[in-house]
Amino acid sequence: MKLCPYCSKTLTEKALACKYCGEWLEDITDYLKNKGSIYADTDSMVIPIENSSESKHFPPQKKKLSCFFCEFPVNLSESELKEKTFICPECGKKNIVTNGHIDEILRNVPIGWGWILLTAYYAFAIQKYLTALDDILQVTVTFSVSVILLLLTYFLLRRFILRERYVKKKFFGNIYNASLLSGTVSLVVVVLFIFFLHIVYPYTGLQSDKKETNMKVKYYKSRLFSISDKQKEITDIISKPVSGKKEALVNLNLLDGYIKLNNEEKSYADSIYQTLGESDYYTSIDENKRKIKEANLLNSKIIAYKNMSAQNLKNYYISGNENSYKAVQELNSEIGKLNKEYSSRYLDLFLEE
Repeated sequence: MKLCPYCSKTLTEKALACKYCGEWLEDITDYLKNKGSIYADTDSMVIPIENSSESKHFPPQKKKLSCFFCEFPVNLSESELKEKTFICPECGKKNIVTNGHIDEILRNVPIGWGWILLTAYYAFAIQKYLTALDDILQVTVTFSVSVILLLLTYFLLRRFILRERYVKKKFFGNIYNASLLSGTVSLVVVVLFIFFLHIVYPYTGLQSDKKETNMKVKYYKSRLFSISDKQKEITDIISKPVSGKKEALVNLNLLDGYIKLNNEEKSYADSIYQTLGESDYYTSIDENKRKIKEANLLNSKIIAYKNMSAQNLKNYYISGNENSYKAVQELNSEIGKLNKEYSSRYLDLFLEE
């Protein structure tokens, strides 16, 4: 079966002329001349009116065609025949006169602007996912491949829908519906593709655990900041002179709380160093492994000295032993030195933004 390029009706493969509109489909001029046919040198099977006695009353016939989008019948003017294009007076869409082959007919379907909106929406929606990736190569690959897949799925599905619709109905109808369906399916396909990449990336070498590690460290640091504020409140109180047993008893209770906070600090600090030590990103360099281990030991030493200082201060409040108070001063001095050493050597281990 084939389609008439003029009226889009279905004909048999061997048809030489359209039985609906009368247009010739093959050039058999010589054959008709030899037969002396009245159809020789004519554009259609319709007898040329200009050669008949009725030519004075009727104008010459013009080729007829239907709109590819709404199937509205149109009469082509001479200029439209020459340019092989026309604007449908019913739907206002531009039509290109073709040879009737479906691939040629699909040239009538414009690219449109739906794909621009689809790409813009997708680029905006994927930003949150892209910012979660920590490797520039991973970001580039994810965005580029997903956009290509998005547009490829959109245009191929849209073309398939319109092709099938034309084969069945002989006109395209509302291409907006085809674009909407294609865009929806394309987004679903790309979302599944992104989910697939999320699973595959750890095996590609493009994925690192930097973001995940930093998120954990950031949480532990927030807990340490909270503990540090409470420790400072206690320190401000116990650093003041004690005037009686009642104040000494209050300070003893505060020191118990201070020691408890120190132990919590040790727990969260250990979690930080363990997280850094288990990170492939942070331990990919031997120097970092060494620094993580040394920082953990130094931090543990600082916290141990803080607990020793608190215990000696408690002993001073209970017994009034001056040696305990001197030990507190010496330990606090050493803690200050260790804190400076830690800040200068290991503070850069935390959170690379």
